[in-house]
Amino acid sequence: MAWSQHQSGVLRGMATGAAAIFSSLAWAIRANPFGLADQAPLAQRLTLGLAADLGLALWLAGSIGFVGSAAFCFCGGSRW
Repeated sequence: MAWSQHQSGVLRGMATGAAAIFSSLAWAIRANPFGLADQAPLAQRLTLGLAADLGLALWLAGSIGFVGSAAFCFCGGSRW
């Protein structure tokens, strides 16, 4: 089954959103926006970075899932 132009666009948007999630998580861990000491353990940096981005990451992942389920519904066509 070939994807429509709309579905291809949604897929590109979902991939962009997923890349944004991973980029923001990586930035929060590496950029040290909270001013942790340079010798702070990696576990502390990971915990703080993930806690700071968790809400945003969950919201964006949920939105990607909702849009994807609506655009790729193979029950007779798209819901849109």
